[in-house]
Amino acid sequence: TQAWQVLDLARLILQRHPNKSKEQDIMLADIHSKLGDLNLFNECYNASYEDYETCLEIRKKHLPGSHRAIMEVHYLAGMSKLYSGAKPEAIAHFKEAAATCRLRIETETDHKLVEEFKNLLRDVEGRIEEEMVEVPIPEEELQSQPEEILTEEPEDGEEYEEVEAMVAGEDGGEADTTEELESKKRSISDVGPEEDRELKAPKVST
Repeated sequence: TQAWQVLDLARLILQRHPNKSKEQDIMLADIHSKLGDLNLFNECYNASYEDYETCLEIRKKHLPGSHRAIMEVHYLAGMSKLYSGAKPEAIAHFKEAAATCRLRIETETDHKLVEEFKNLLRDVEGRIEEEMVEVPIPEEELQSQPEEILTEEPEDGEEYEEVEAMVAGEDGGEADTTEELESKKRSISDVGPEEDRELKAPKVST
């Protein structure tokens, strides 16, 4: 688009400028940030992330770690990674944005700004919690876990079917009648003392 072409031309001019001043360097960071916004809007997520990373690198050289501009570009870089499917990297940027907010809250003396950054922190932490719920476990971590942890629990329906099978008998036949149970009880009572310790007669109510 025309907006992207104008911004990219400005980026080239500033990049080629020898001995850039601090103000020019910060201006270059702002251009990268705007290019990142355009690429994010146009769903060019990798290009967007590269622009945000360049912007972040320049801003960190000239701005304090608690500056809002650093927090914002961390968040936007996280969104680029999130939309490109790299959720762990996205969460890492969101956490950096949250850390910047906390640092600003600790050092800021203006009560109004403190409240503003507290609200921003709540939003960023909410995003982190939302994305953390669905983060898949890396394959190498799954391979290192004990086998019993990886075994899936049977579903409720499966457990119910197993109980039904136990009640009905192992062969899947009908459940024992009272007469059959009484017959089993009598045969058990005939077992010798040594075997009786291993085989207990079931209690049957008639």
